[in-house]
Amino acid sequence: MLTNGNPIILQDMRWNKFGNGYTWVFPNLALIFILVVIIGQIVLSKTLFGTYLYSIGGNEEA
Repeated sequence: MLTNGNPIILQDMRWNKFGNGYTWVFPNLALIFILVVIIGQIVLSKTLFGTYLYSIGGNEEA
């Protein structure tokens, strides 16, 4: 392990504002989550890669 179990403490306070901050009335992390979900949905529904992921499915007998 790189840190031998010790926590990594960031000295730059911009990361603290990024993780604990708000944009308008929404937490920044919630906005990032929504953005990732929207991008993931676009990738799955509009690209060939997404079509391949859907076609793999979960039923091995089909």
